[in-house]
Amino acid sequence: MTNATILWYANTILGSDIAPDKIYSQLETEIPNSISAVMDRSCNLQCRHCEFKREKSSEQESTNVDLSSVIINMVRQLPKKDETLRQSPPFFVHAGRILQQWNIDMMGNLRIIRPDIKIGIIDNGTYQDHNEYLEEKRFKFDWIDISIDGLEKSHNLQRDPKNGESFKLAIDGLVHARKCVQGNTATVNANMTITKLNYADVLGTSDYIFQNNLADTIHYSFMTPVRQTHTYISINKTEYVKTMLQINKAQQKYGTDKVFFRIFRLEDMQTLANIVGNNSFKKSIRDENARIYHGLIKWNIGKIQVIYYPLSIWPNETIIIDSDGSQRIPMFQQYSLQNLAKDLTLQKYTVDKLNKESSLEEQYSKEVNHWKNNFGLEYLKREKEFFSSV
Repeated sequence: MTNATILWYANTILGSDIAPDKIYSQLETEIPNSISAVMDRSCNLQCRHCEFKREKSSEQESTNVDLSSVIINMVRQLPKKDETLRQSPPFFVHAGRILQQWNIDMMGNLRIIRPDIKIGIIDNGTYQDHNEYLEEKRFKFDWIDISIDGLEKSHNLQRDPKNGESFKLAIDGLVHARKCVQGNTATVNANMTITKLNYADVLGTSDYIFQNNLADTIHYSFMTPVRQTHTYISINKTEYVKTMLQINKAQQKYGTDKVFFRIFRLEDMQTLANIVGNNSFKKSIRDENARIYHGLIKWNIGKIQVIYYPLSIWPNETIIIDSDGSQRIPMFQQYSLQNLAKDLTLQKYTVDKLNKESSLEEQYSKEVNHWKNNFGLEYLKREKEFFSSV
């Protein structure tokens, strides 16, 4: 049975003449099995690579729109495991920026309404501020992702140059996370965003994580430079090569089931092709062992396993709910809630304003068409031009 990613692969990688409308019509049938929510716009840190700017708490905005009810309504409608081709359980992602007590109450309600759902959090270690409340409510996550951006010096330089305390908080978060996850499939994971500040620590971070049994997996990806200040810490080609050599060693040492290398930007794919050579790149991604999943391609370049997420077909990954109850699309994070609400030129980052009666199916259909018309077709054109040129 086909899916949008298979059509994308045939069109973009293999050069088949498949109309974009066919790809997006198929994509519209592939309702995601996940909801991701930005539960608060404030954060205890202002990391140098972060897409968000510094903002005050958005709890009042969330209260005004009854964000808990908005999220519960959408999660209630997520397809069950046997209702999708993915054959994986539905899940909810607490996508930041920091955990607040009322978030725990809301996620507890999700457990009651949808016992089949998996609930996870992306965090920097500050979830521990609510350890007592988590215990009181007997709430446990199905997985916890903690950001570890290198060894102590590099991590603190990227995340907390003023106080130098972020690394300890993150490591404590990993250590304590084992007590805060439930079930046989529960995992604790480390995420590293690679920049000019920490690329030399890629292998060392894997060693530190696994030799101290701090996490089950580690996930590497490059920074997405959306703010002007990001240009100063974006890696160059030489640093990219050194990064790849370390990822290769880490995957060989610990396995591709523990060390993941993810690429989200076409620009990073272009750099990769430039490094390994167009012929090797083209041959590897067209190899019969390349695997196509919903929204991603997984293949090997030499001994390195690469996972690529084509941005043109992003919508079937998840539905994003911002802290003001708006349904948004990638790269909205660079703008404040106030700017997104008032600046007409930023409307392309908002699909709709959700309420506690919104239809998941209708909202996803809107999302696909909104993405297609504002970003998707242009990304698809760029992807096809790149892959046909290598």
